[in-house]
Amino acid sequence: MGSCAVRCSTNSVQFIHP
Repeated sequence: MGSCAVRCSTNSVQFIHP
């Protein structure tokens, strides 16, 4: 969740992942 928030911040599509 937290890690993805930083990396997926660019990919709004994957930012939905928990």
